[in-house]
Amino acid sequence: MTEIRLASLQGGGILLGSDTIAAFRQALRGNLCLAQEAGEPILIVVGASGCPVCIRQRPIIDSLMKRSEFRDLVVLMVDFDTRTDFVQAFKVSAESTLIAMHGTAERGRATGIADKGAILALMRKAMA
Repeated sequence: MTEIRLASLQGGGILLGSDTIAAFRQALRGNLCLAQEAGEPILIVVGASGCPVCIRQRPIIDSLMKRSEFRDLVVLMVDFDTRTDFVQAFKVSAESTLIAMHGTAERGRATGIADKGAILALMRKAMA
C-alpha cells in the first residue's frame, strides 16, 4: 500500500491510503509547499506566454509525463511575468527555466532547453 504522511499546521498528521493518493496528487499540482512537505518529486516549469522556448517545452513535457516512470512527478507551472514573488525567491533569471526538486531539495535546473533528452534527464533527477 502506498502511503503519504503529511504534517498538519497544528503538528498532527494526515495519513492518506492508496485510494486517496490520486486526489492528493491532483491537489499538489497547484501547491508547491504541500508537494515539498510530502517529499514529492517536483518539476517546476517557469514560462511566459510569448516565450518561443516555453512553447516548444510544453509538448515535450506533456509527452514525457505519459511515461509510467513519471506517474508520481508533480508538475507546477509558474508564470514568469506575473509570479515575481516566486521568480525572486527561486532566483529564476529567465523564462523557460525548469527546476527539478525532490521535496525541498533542488536536484537540477536548466534554462532555455527544448531538447527532449535534456528535459528527460532533468525530470529523472527529480525522481531520484
